[in-house]
Amino acid sequence: MILEIVLIIIGFIFLIKGADFLVRAAISIAKRFGLSEMLIGLTIVAVGTSLPEIFITATSAIDGHSDLIIGNAIGSCICNFLFVIGITSLVRPVKFDKRIVKRHLPIGIGTMVLLLFLGNTEKLRRCSNHY
Repeated sequence: MILEIVLIIIGFIFLIKGADFLVRAAISIAKRFGLSEMLIGLTIVAVGTSLPEIFITATSAIDGHSDLIIGNAIGSCICNFLFVIGITSLVRPVKFDKRIVKRHLPIGIGTMVLLLFLGNTEKLRRCSNHY
């Protein structure tokens, strides 16, 4: 039990140091190529939030758990749409461009619903064969 706790603490230390190293290196690269630090920061955040999902998806695909892949993708979309916007709006009111609300939000939600439907066609097929 103590060994596991020590390993978790060591893992967190490596995680923090690795993230710090990654951010410093990315800022250095951004300055070298004349890119804005904000663009690089947003890219790092996007990759950093997607890596766990990519890892879970790859591991699930190798193990043959396709339902976990679909659930992970849909759960990530729902979390990004609702949880992140909800937490952000608790801190400060969120202002949206009308184009986002009228075009991008329905497309995103429609894509999630379509993915949910297409990801469950095998289960729908099995249900229809029983009748």
